[in-house]
Amino acid sequence: MKNKIIKKASKKNAKTISKNMTFAEILENYPKSANILFESGLHCIGCGGAMYETIEQGCMMHGFSKKKIEELIKKLNNGVLLEKEPTMVEKRKIKGSKK
Repeated sequence: MKNKIIKKASKKNAKTISKNMTFAEILENYPKSANILFESGLHCIGCGGAMYETIEQGCMMHGFSKKKIEELIKKLNNGVLLEKEPTMVEKRKIKGSKK
């Protein structure tokens, strides 16, 4: 019973990607999302705007409709659910604990 409660709580508290997140924030927390962005025609990793531009702003600059932006966000979040790779912060903590 405890395990079910913990699983429900962790799903509820899981951070999901929103249109208001910057590309940098998404890529730092979910590195594998880069593949989905590339497949969608967004090659924003090397762009200077990736640090401060939201995914919605970037999509609009590339001519995405609101519907297409929503579909991309859903696709990214579905990909994040499958992604088990630790975030950059978690990697730093793991590296620090090995010393």
